[in-house]
Amino acid sequence: MTGLVRKATLLVVCGLLAATAVFAGVPYPGTSTLPAYINAVGTTGATLGTSGTMAVAVDPSGAITITVLDKASLPCVNSLVALDFTNCTDLKICQDQYDGSKIVACPVISGYTDINGQITFKVVGSGLNVNGGKPFPTPAACCHITADGYDMGYAKVPIYDQDGAAVGGAPGLKLADCRALNVDYGIGLYCGRGDIDHNGQLQLADYRLLNSLYGIGLSATGCGTSPGLCP
Repeated sequence: MTGLVRKATLLVVCGLLAATAVFAGVPYPGTSTLPAYINAVGTTGATLGTSGTMAVAVDPSGAITITVLDKASLPCVNSLVALDFTNCTDLKICQDQYDGSKIVACPVISGYTDINGQITFKVVGSGLNVNGGKPFPTPAACCHITADGYDMGYAKVPIYDQDGAAVGGAPGLKLADCRALNVDYGIGLYCGRGDIDHNGQLQLADYRLLNSLYGIGLSATGCGTSPGLCP
């Protein structure tokens, strides 16, 4: 009888260890840290060194960090995190995100977490919102976040350059973008592209904040024409 008890106990322990092994390292949204908003920002040219060469600098206000943990709150190292903008129908991301550690397969941007299970994105893109009013994406939280293929959640995507993907020329945050956002506010329907202050509403405060960002000038340009925006 004692032998049977030992065997039963051993089977239970082995079963628990096997279950732990199955869930170890599997991304789990309940313990991970995910953004509710991901700003689509622009770029600016910065002079580097004495040679006067120009380099593209992505607006740092767009930086978001995702921390991928498993069910035991342990970091998922080298987890492939993907931001899928398929449902963001009023946005086109840039084919070059000016970050060599990121992979762009339009309309998805992905990269691998570090030893802490963390990855930082700065998404560069332009909107299709000419003069306000349309198109409104469905749903409002349109960016699908996954880690190693596991569903992690969705984020809303406020856009600095509201119309750059539609008007042609040199995209970037301009006064016309502030005007388009103001029209959206006047319509009275919520859309994530204009929620610049991340409070779940479209208000004059969003217009004022976008106007302030325009004045700072760190999103004054976009990704240019080569390779340009995603199709």
